[in-house]
Amino acid sequence: MSAPQTTLGRGLLNRHFVIAATVLLVASVGSKAALKALHQYIVKKPVPLLAPLEEISESFGNRYELAREMNYPGEIQQGKYEMTEDILETLGTHQQITWFYKDKEHSSARSLMYVRLHVAYYEQMLDPVPHVPDVCMVAAGYDPDPDAPARQVLWSAGVLPAGWESWQNAALQRSAFVKDDVRTVAFHVFSVNGEPVLDRVKVSAKLSDPRKKYCYYAKIELSAGNTARVLAPEEYDEICQAFWSAAAGELFKHFRSVKQLQELESAG
Repeated sequence: MSAPQTTLGRGLLNRHFVIAATVLLVASVGSKAALKALHQYIVKKPVPLLAPLEEISESFGNRYELAREMNYPGEIQQGKYEMTEDILETLGTHQQITWFYKDKEHSSARSLMYVRLHVAYYEQMLDPVPHVPDVCMVAAGYDPDPDAPARQVLWSAGVLPAGWESWQNAALQRSAFVKDDVRTVAFHVFSVNGEPVLDRVKVSAKLSDPRKKYCYYAKIELSAGNTARVLAPEEYDEICQAFWSAAAGELFKHFRSVKQLQELESAG
């Protein structure tokens, strides 16, 4: 049992308590005020699409059109892949399309040459570690092709809408994979608030920028195939490059450009 405290001792103790309590109160109020001021930067505001992805054109130029003859029950209907809820949950967004476009220049009555276009859109930091072919293909049982290391390709994006000029010769990531001696190639790029980004870690870093109140990112992924044979590596490049040049401008009409994001930031 402790000794009884003197009046002076109790007075000093009460004074110290009041000082400590006051400091804690001030710190608490200051912390809440700071968090309130920063809330709009930590919790990002959504950036809706300018137009639904389902309204993306079903044809590009004279060469590409939706492969309506491609039908696999439960998976692909008239050239459009229907994701299950489980897959959508893994993807982290319902705002996506995976469509197959017929390459009319290289198709015949016996074989269909196609480009697979996958676009996934995220309004906020719903998916802090974006999906990329390098991860998803390996998870599906493919191995990185040892004879074709991942590299960047520079493709002309064709005619672009205003505000997207910086994408004219933006790089895409080329990744090659192999499974049971069958090789496949995929290309991807992210639009992060209108800026081209290849590395998913950099995507996450940009989304975490505390100076930004608004954020979105979109993943654009291309691949190609033929219903009758395996493509040669160079065919992937030629077919997907031509598709990118024809389609990029249409895709960007659905996203906000850097300037449009700056206008949102200025408007608050």
